[in-house]
Amino acid sequence: MNLQQGIHNVNEINKKFDYKNYLDKKDLVMLPVLECADVTDKEGGRHYWVFNVNLRGGRFEVLDSSRTLDDIELMTTASTIAGVVRQLWSKHYPKFSIEHFQIIDIDIPK
Repeated sequence: MNLQQGIHNVNEINKKFDYKNYLDKKDLVMLPVLECADVTDKEGGRHYWVFNVNLRGGRFEVLDSSRTLDDIELMTTASTIAGVVRQLWSKHYPKFSIEHFQIIDIDIPK
């Protein structure tokens, strides 16, 4: 939930991006996203999708089974996560810039 809200100064999140994890040596970093329609509703309205940092391809990727980036809520959330990932990346991996990465949809069979 923190990444979706633009919060990145949480210890747990910073540990995942720590340079000791060598994320800059990976081809793909996958971040599963659990999106809640209503954050106060603990029983329902949940939907998983994946936000990828494709280092080999030089882009951010969104993989959602029911929506595309034409959906304003998905695009807003993906943009927020991309901003947080850029900040964390520049902090932990300053020699490898991802500032130029764009967000794209990954087509899936319907």
